[in-house]
Amino acid sequence: MIQACPLRLNLFFCLLIIVNGISLTSEMKSLANKMPGEKISVKRPALDFWNQPTTNERLERLKRLQEEENRGLVTGIYRAANYYSAEELSKKVTLVIKTFERPSCLLSYIESIVHTYPTLDIVIADDSKDVDETYVKLLSYESEKVHYFALPFDSGAGAGRNFLIDKVETPFVIISDDDLLFTEQTQLEALLADIESSGADIVGSCYGNSMNSCDGDTDLFYKDKIIKLNDVENPKFGTLQFSPLPHEFMHILQQRNGVVNGTHTPFCKESDFVGKFFIARTAFIALENKWDPFFKVGEDYDFFYRAKLGHSYIRYCANTKVTVQDDYCSTLEEEKRYQRFHQRNRTYTELFLAKHSPLKKLEFPEYTVHWDCECEHSESGCPEDMKNRTDCQSYWETWEGPYLESSYQAGGALVHEIQDEKAYQVSPVNFEKTGSPFYSDNVPSPSPVIDIKPLEVEKEEHKLVSGALPQQVVSIKSEFDGNFMNSELH
Repeated sequence: MIQACPLRLNLFFCLLIIVNGISLTSEMKSLANKMPGEKISVKRPALDFWNQPTTNERLERLKRLQEEENRGLVTGIYRAANYYSAEELSKKVTLVIKTFERPSCLLSYIESIVHTYPTLDIVIADDSKDVDETYVKLLSYESEKVHYFALPFDSGAGAGRNFLIDKVETPFVIISDDDLLFTEQTQLEALLADIESSGADIVGSCYGNSMNSCDGDTDLFYKDKIIKLNDVENPKFGTLQFSPLPHEFMHILQQRNGVVNGTHTPFCKESDFVGKFFIARTAFIALENKWDPFFKVGEDYDFFYRAKLGHSYIRYCANTKVTVQDDYCSTLEEEKRYQRFHQRNRTYTELFLAKHSPLKKLEFPEYTVHWDCECEHSESGCPEDMKNRTDCQSYWETWEGPYLESSYQAGGALVHEIQDEKAYQVSPVNFEKTGSPFYSDNVPSPSPVIDIKPLEVEKEEHKLVSGALPQQVVSIKSEFDGNFMNSELH
């Protein structure tokens, strides 16, 4: 195979690495025969994100990955990060990156990873409009560990990350945005050490753009209890509050009960929502908590909210950090184009509320989103079928006061035009997908259950229940009312 390698190319390109479903050997022969300046065309797979079949081969793969976790053997046994060799880390962990319209940021990020962890497998999914130049530049990295997939344009963050999960062949996977950098503060071994010893499903890393900043740890709180007259035993809540917690890099963290964990690591704690960079069990995501491909942006709100509803065990560590690149990591043209698509985050935030009824309000530190439907104020109440709810609108507030009001016509498609490009088309039909093979293995699709009837509202605030180890009983203090909730978690 190496003897057949075109002379214009480095020998490593001839190794059997799968890129876009094709070995680089054939790809590089094609590239070698191109004349200088001739356009390169990267093949994109034809994917149906909603109807991907479940196969015995896929189930066997996930079963193997679960066994390779050795969860029953290593949980409760703490190993310091420096006891993990580069070889062991590479056998256990794959890093995946979903990228869109920020090639300059991506290339800087890949360079930092290859420099810091040269043996780590990196899998990239890119649904940008033009990917040819990015692909060619990635080939310049003399690493057989970089794998690149060009997805259909604007596939979205949720679908792209699900695609990446299906490419992972290690028991653990690191989920990453494309605007980060590895530095001397980045220690992937610390994340691996905590997820193995704690038995967690997900462990997040701190991130920031200054030396000591350490973001990424957010608690979720329920507020505004809603009691249904015919179901007093099972109250719902109308408000979900996102409360980021401030930390500093390498600072000792208190657990929710105020205690510092000195047995394993004092730098990690339980969390609800970890953002841009986290390690997870591959089989856990594939079998229990895939991303909803409906969300092209804003997918993390839905992902972590469902994870918490399923009592997933999520943690956060301050002893490893990735740096967030500043706004200048992309060119001005790239940034303008990226922001035109990213501004859809507001629309998908509204659709999060439409999906997760009876939530009516999301509270963030910077703003609050209200979701209101006229039918809720009528004597007859709202129809149960979401696609007939055409009277709903959102109302956004910041410290400066209301600044945005928009409507969501649930009975028809929502189309957003960006210049001459149809950036996306959202259809409420996607809300009705239940038991889709995409989520496979008898795991229900994260579609909403609409059951809206006249409600009696009682204001009360609660902490969203957190996951823990099997049969563990924990006490969680509410930030608001000083009461404790004892919950037997699974």
